[in-house]
Amino acid sequence: MQNDQQPPETWNVSGGEAQKNKFDRNKAPIIKDSRAPITINNYYANTKVSSDLDLDSIRDGNANTSPFQENRSDSNEAMQIRNKLDDLLSQKRELEIQLESVRSQINQILKGEINSKLVNLLNWLADRHQLAEKYGRITLRGFQNLKQEAEVKGNLDDFFFQIESYLELVDFSLRYDNKIFLQEPPITPTFADPDVYVAASPDIYKEVFRILKENIPKSNVDICVRSKLEDHFDELLERLQTYF
Repeated sequence: MQNDQQPPETWNVSGGEAQKNKFDRNKAPIIKDSRAPITINNYYANTKVSSDLDLDSIRDGNANTSPFQENRSDSNEAMQIRNKLDDLLSQKRELEIQLESVRSQINQILKGEINSKLVNLLNWLADRHQLAEKYGRITLRGFQNLKQEAEVKGNLDDFFFQIESYLELVDFSLRYDNKIFLQEPPITPTFADPDVYVAASPDIYKEVFRILKENIPKSNVDICVRSKLEDHFDELLERLQTYF
């Protein structure tokens, strides 16, 4: 039985020298010259990357998108993300430098003679970051609706930051025996503001200050100094109530 003869395939090639292809499954010509772009059946390609393309798809007109175009798009997107990340990291470093400068200035101001009776209480207040989170979380147990609302908004840490800032003011006022540091607290008690939280309550600040006062160290602390610290807590709370 005689095999059916297939009509010869015709390939139009320009820009390179064509060589007969002896492979059975793919009759595309082999391009020997890679120094210049080529055109195969009106499809423009670069011979340096043509080996990665399916010539049958080129012939049939199915190669609409070059994989190299997709790679370039991915590369541009990755570069934009990298540039944005570098910019944010640069801003972070600048803020850290500014913060360190502020801390240094504060330390310079705070240098000087300190009443020896205050040392233990000042050491306790120095741990204000941990104090604020520890007793802040205990306080929030009694304000579950407000806690959940703050969690949904992603603002729960704001409460701890506020308490830490108030403890710092108490530290200054006690260290220098001057309540001027308590007169106008710069940090607004937002958890008492109904415009910020539906479940806002001034009582949350009263409660956290009550808990803090109960946990003032008693060991090796003069009773008069302890009483003075409690008085400074009360003074600050009174000042905060002007915001309520």
